[in-house]
Amino acid sequence: MGSPEALGQSSLRTERTSARRDALGPFLTKKTVLSRLRSTKKELSARVERREILGVATDRGNTVFPSFQFKTDASGQGGNDRLTIIEGLKDMISIFDTSIFSDRVIAITLGRSRDRLGGKSIAELHAKDPTLAFAAIRGAILISKYHLGLNDADTG
Repeated sequence: MGSPEALGQSSLRTERTSARRDALGPFLTKKTVLSRLRSTKKELSARVERREILGVATDRGNTVFPSFQFKTDASGQGGNDRLTIIEGLKDMISIFDTSIFSDRVIAITLGRSRDRLGGKSIAELHAKDPTLAFAAIRGAILISKYHLGLNDADTG
């Protein structure tokens, strides 16, 4: 058994990891995504590289996939419904400057439900009103840049 300090640090890491996981929202493992997208590792990696899907690195070095970016197609068998990517995801992701915003931040921005959007996430809003969703994304980016002390002249 470790020292109280080591146990405290371990507990603090667990709390931080749990908070980060909660902020990210529900997610799917790489194995689940590969199976339910009917994809290979190479195809999935290429889609992440092309910014068609968000893969977020965990503290342990694994990649998880926030579930908001998928919808299910009930044609699967035995509860293993096929996944498809929500419409417009690549366009929503492309608005973010990746030199400023990590994939984790992008996922939280797009996937978290917001009171000011009627309890919907930006990704959910996009399905009903893409114009409003893009306005919400731009607003979130501007607020983040303000809090970071950046302006458009600094970031292009």
